Amino acid sequence: MIPFILHVALLITVCLLFYKLLLQKETFYRLNRIILVFCLALSLLYFRWI
Repeated sequence: MIPFILHVALLITVCLLFYKLLLQKETFYRLNRIILVFCLALSLLYFRWI
């Protein structure tokens, strides 16, 4: 269970860094929301891949 939590935390951290570096100052708020929700969904779906 611990490796799963670490992998999910790493994936969310990478998505957050991507957002902070590239998307934070963009005014396309809908695209920003879609990308953030996609990252959360991807980290939750990671459980199915294990």
